[in-house]
Amino acid sequence: MKIRSFKPIILTISTILLFSSCTGSLEPSPTETMAPTMVTDDETTPSFTNTPGLQPTASPQHTTAPTPTPSPSPTSTAVPTNPHAVVGVEKDDVLNIREGPGVENPRVGTIPPYGTDIEVVGKSVEVGGSPWVPVHYQGQQGWVNSHYLAKQVGQADPQLLEVSNQVLQSIKEKDFSTLVGYVHPDMCLRFSPYPTIQPQDLVFCPSEISTLLADNTQYQWGQFDGSGKPIRMTFSQYYERFIYDVDFAHAEMIGFNQIIGTGNAINNIHEFYPQAVFVEYHYPEIDPQYGGMDWRSLRLVFKKEDMSWFLMGIVHGEWTI
Repeated sequence: MKIRSFKPIILTISTILLFSSCTGSLEPSPTETMAPTMVTDDETTPSFTNTPGLQPTASPQHTTAPTPTPSPSPTSTAVPTNPHAVVGVEKDDVLNIREGPGVENPRVGTIPPYGTDIEVVGKSVEVGGSPWVPVHYQGQQGWVNSHYLAKQVGQADPQLLEVSNQVLQSIKEKDFSTLVGYVHPDMCLRFSPYPTIQPQDLVFCPSEISTLLADNTQYQWGQFDGSGKPIRMTFSQYYERFIYDVDFAHAEMIGFNQIIGTGNAINNIHEFYPQAVFVEYHYPEIDPQYGGMDWRSLRLVFKKEDMSWFLMGIVHGEWTI
C-alpha cells in the first residue's frame, strides 16, 4: 500500500509568527493473508493538531514544517501452537502441499526438506494407507503426508535441521563416505550407547570413519545397562543395536537442544557438550503393549564454527533400569 507524503504547510503572519506542528496518524499495513483485501488509492485525509506555546527566539522568518516520516509497520510472526518439522525428505526434494488429502489432488505449494514451524491445523485423514494432515506454512495451506512430519520440540534452526537431516540420511543409507564430510575435523566423532555420556566412550576421527562398516575389530563400547557386561561388538553390530535400531529418519518427534526421551539413566548431554547443540529424533513408543517403556532416541550433537555445523557426537537413547 502506498503512503502519500504530506506537503509542507507554511504559515506567515506579518507581525506575529506562530509555529504549528503537524502530526500525521499512520495506520500499520495489514498483514497479507492467502486472500488479501484490495486496497484502493482513496485514503482518509489525516488531521493536524496545533501545538501551543512555541515562541520564536529570533527574527520572524518563514519556517517549513517537516514532512512526517512514517515508521515501518512491524511484521508479526505467529508462533505455531502445534509446530512440526520435516523429516525423511531427501536434500534435493521437497514435501508437497496438496489441495486435499491424497496424491491425486493438485499441488498447491511445497515445503523444503529442512522446513520447520509447520502448523498442523486439523485431524489426520488416512488415504491410500498414508496419513494426511492439513497444515499452514509461510502463507501456504493445504494437506501433506504426515509420514514426513515430526512433532517439533524447542526453537528450531532451519540451517541446523538441514545439516542434521542430511547426516541422518547418510547414517540410514550407511553412506559413511558422505558422513565424514560433516564430522568435526578436530573433535572427531564420539559414540555413546546410552544417555549417560562417558569420557571413555569411543571416538573416531574422519580418516577412520569411512571404513568402519568393514572393520571386523571387536571394540568395547561400554557396558550393557542392567547386567553391566561389556558391550563388545564390531562397528557394524554396534550400528544395528545402538545407532540405527529404528527408522529415525521418520521419527515421530524431533527436539532442538531439548531432551525428549527420559528414563532412569542420567542424561548429561548438556554438561558433557556445554558449547554444542543437539537434534533429537524420538519415538515415544515402538510397541503399544509396553506403554512407552520401549521408546527410542537418537541425538546428533553439533558444534557451529565459521558458520558451518559439524557433527561431534552420536548418542543413543532408550529406557534403562
